[in-house]
Amino acid sequence: NTLILPELIGAKLAGKRFAVMGCETAEAVRVVAAFAAANASAWVVTIPPKGLSSNFFASYDGCILRAIPTAGWGYVSAAELAAQCGKPALVIGSRDELAGLVAGTVAMVQDFLIDPWDANDLLLRSFRQIARIVASTNGAEAAKASSRVLVADDDATIRMMVASILRGSEIHCEVACDGYEALELARTVSPKVAILDINI
Repeated sequence: NTLILPELIGAKLAGKRFAVMGCETAEAVRVVAAFAAANASAWVVTIPPKGLSSNFFASYDGCILRAIPTAGWGYVSAAELAAQCGKPALVIGSRDELAGLVAGTVAMVQDFLIDPWDANDLLLRSFRQIARIVASTNGAEAAKASSRVLVADDDATIRMMVASILRGSEIHCEVACDGYEALELARTVSPKVAILDINI
């Protein structure tokens, strides 16, 4: 597919390094090619046999993780360590794989990419991760803390992903699973923004 990369995104990603973990070879090749087109780099890495050390992500600006619901793969420790190092994590997976992530892991993830994905989406979400870190170091935390967002969707997977992304960015959110609950929450909590499923 054609890469459509706005100048701002290209400038922000240029020279950045991303660790890629858990992807099959064909997908890893697509990820590496997408970052190369943005003058960034993606490195396919594996969890060492002795586990991850505290400086594992030190030389990376972010990480791309494949959601693999396999016990012992180390996904939780990778996401946790990336969060502890202040490195954003983007998780790729099917709707079912992403819905199956444990709540504690979801809280450590800053964005999700649902299969099938394209290079434009991957780069846009990676750009947002980098921009979020820059914003937080430039004093945007106070503005986020005062924001209240209402998320309404009848799909549990979408609700979980959107809410966890917002909460991971320290934005307070209220969640509703149908239109009636959304209206009631809107009346009681007066959100500044509402993210609504078009079908609700």
